[in-house]
Amino acid sequence: MTPKHSKYLFYTLIIGFVFLLIYSVLMYSNFAFADSRGITSTDPHPTSIPKREDTQIEQQIQSGQIIIEKLVAKSYIIYDINNKKIVRSDNAEKALPKDKTLPLASLTKVITVGTLLDTAKKSSTTLREETKLIIKKALISSSNADAHALGYIYSYSFGSDLVTASNQLLTSLGLSDTHLTSLTGLDNFDGENLTASNMGSAVSVAKMFAFLYENHREIFEYTMFNDVETQDGVLKNTNYTTKKTFGILASKTGFTWEAGGNLGVIVSPEPGSAYVILVMGSTKEGRFSDIEKLVHTLPYITE
Repeated sequence: MTPKHSKYLFYTLIIGFVFLLIYSVLMYSNFAFADSRGITSTDPHPTSIPKREDTQIEQQIQSGQIIIEKLVAKSYIIYDINNKKIVRSDNAEKALPKDKTLPLASLTKVITVGTLLDTAKKSSTTLREETKLIIKKALISSSNADAHALGYIYSYSFGSDLVTASNQLLTSLGLSDTHLTSLTGLDNFDGENLTASNMGSAVSVAKMFAFLYENHREIFEYTMFNDVETQDGVLKNTNYTTKKTFGILASKTGFTWEAGGNLGVIVSPEPGSAYVILVMGSTKEGRFSDIEKLVHTLPYITE
C-alpha cells in the first residue's frame, strides 16, 4: 500500500469514527428524552411523541364543568351568531328574576350606539364624520363624555331621548329583561350609597352584540384593535388584550364597583363563523382571563 493510499485510508477511518460518534449521541438523546416523558418504544427513531390523553378533560369541558369551575365571572354566555343559538351559558338566560340580573356597566354603550345607528339607518340619515368619531370613542375608549354626547346628538337629530329609544329597541327585539336608565352604565351615587344604573342578562347583551355586528359591522369592527388611528389622534382600547384573543372581530369592556368586570368579544375561530363570548360580574382583571379561557374551550364545544 502506497503512502498516499494509507493517508486516504486514515482520513476515511477518522471521518467514519466521527459519524459513528454523532450517531451514538443522537441515539442516546432520543432514548433519554423518551424516558423522561415516560415513553416506551422499540423504534430507535420515534417520529413523534405520543400526546397525553385528554379525553377526561374534553368531557369536562363539553359538560361545562371546567368552564364554570375556572371562571371568576358570575355569568357567562357563548352565543352562535350565524345559527342564533346559545352554545353554552350559566346564569345568563332571559327572564331571570329581577334580583338575578346583573349590572351592565359600559356594556351599555353597545346598546345605545346600536340604537342610534339603527334609528339613523331606518330614517335614511347619513351620520357626519364627527358623529362617527364620537361613536368610536364611546366604544373603543369607553368614553362616558362621548356617550352623553351621543344622547344630545340623538335628541337633536331624531327628537327623542336615547335612553327611552334604547329600551324600546330592546323590547322590540324581545330583550325586555334588560333595562337602561343611563347612557353610560355608571353607578348611581346618592351621596351615601352606590347602586347600579343599568341591569340585564348576559343573553340579552350578547344578542345586542350580535345585532350591532350584523347590522353595523363597519363601526363595531374598530373595537378589535388595541390602538385606532383617527383624525383626533390614537384611541386606546379599554380591552388591551385584543391581540391575544384568537380570531377577534369586536369587543367591549365594562367596569364599575357595582358591576365588577364585564367583557364581551366576538370571535371567529374558523372562516365564516362568529360567536359572542361574554362574561359579567367578574373582576377588573379576571374578565380578561375569563374570556381567554372561554375562547380556548370553543373548539371543544362547537365540533
